[in-house]
Amino acid sequence: MIEGTELERWLAGLAETVGEVLWRDWDPCDVNENPASDQYYAEFVPAVMRLLLNEAPPAEIADFLWRMEEERLKLSVSTSDTVDAANMLVNEARIYFSEHPRPDFPQ
Repeated sequence: MIEGTELERWLAGLAETVGEVLWRDWDPCDVNENPASDQYYAEFVPAVMRLLLNEAPPAEIADFLWRMEEERLKLSVSTSDTVDAANMLVNEARIYFSEHPRPDFPQ
């Protein structure tokens, strides 16, 4: 039987990866020059993780990020940066999934 901590560690690693990509590659508020701002986009991490875990294509992730830019951050959409970030999220998730196989869920 799987221990909750194994799954929690796996999810925490994925969350860290997603948070890093949002901060480093998406960053519509241009805060990533300040290392202390590395949690600035943390509120978006769970939703992006759900998309990645459900194997959403980059276009769907980009749509989500665009909505967050407009609705939550009150910014005009940065099309190329957002598409690049969505592609990076999918690529980084694939790498994470291959290097850290998802723990089996209890039956």
